Amino acid sequence: MNPIKITLLTLVAWIIITIICVLFVEDVSEKPFVVALYSFYLLPFACIIAFIVSSFFYHSWVNNHKIIFAITFIFLVIWALCIVFYIRSLFI
Repeated sequence: MNPIKITLLTLVAWIIITIICVLFVEDVSEKPFVVALYSFYLLPFACIIAFIVSSFFYHSWVNNHKIIFAITFIFLVIWALCIVFYIRSLFI
């Protein structure tokens, strides 16, 4: 597996865990939309962490696919910055 596949698996796992928590955890069921929304705010940061950690384990893949690695990392950072600026705009 390469870092991009692991990042996509993290994305899917995060969404599935969020849905399970919202549907089946009773403490969360009072305000499920809020929990899901906050969970999706944290999603790009979880993907960035998964991408960086998996890059250390698959160093040879990163060396062979530098352009793909750079484009994916830039996309993840832009996604995270969009969330940060959106949250910042809520408080201004």
